[in-house]
Amino acid sequence: MARDSLKPDEQADWSSQSLLADLQDASFKYFIEVVNPQNGLVRDRNRVGAPASIAATGMGFSALPIGVARSVVSREEAAEYTLRTLRFL
Repeated sequence: MARDSLKPDEQADWSSQSLLADLQDASFKYFIEVVNPQNGLVRDRNRVGAPASIAATGMGFSALPIGVARSVVSREEAAEYTLRTLRFL
C-alpha cells in the first residue's frame, strides 16, 4: 500500500514507535542470522556464500547496544561477540 493512498490519521502510524521497534528488531535479526559464529564477521548480503566485509561487521557492532537495550541478547553475550571478532581481526 502506497503511503500517499493513506488517510492522514493512518499515515501517522508509519512513524510510530511500533514501526521503529519493528525496524530495530528486523535489523538486529539480520546481523544475528548472517554472522559467522566462529570469527564474528558479518556477510555483506543475506545470501549464502556472500563475502563478509568490515563495513557489515562494523554495522553489526553498532547493532549490539540495540540488542542489549531491547533484551534480545545479554550484555555478556554482546561483549563475548565483540571480543571474539576483535581477536580475529
